Amino acid sequence: MIAWVIYEKRQTEGEGKYLVSNGDDFDVAYYQFDSFENNYEWYPSDMSPVVKERIAFWAVVNIPWDES
Repeated sequence: MIAWVIYEKRQTEGEGKYLVSNGDDFDVAYYQFDSFENNYEWYPSDMSPVVKERIAFWAVVNIPWDES
């Protein structure tokens, strides 16, 4: 189960790669500091169905594996 977080209620856990959604589609996007805008911005891929202005949910990329 993916633990989605509502973006308006809680910021991310810092710079990094996250699963993002606009409520209909999902993709992977980077969250990082933009020195030109002087704040943090989302950076989905160019062909992503999720545009950064419409990101409503995020989740930590957590790929479980068996360490044994």
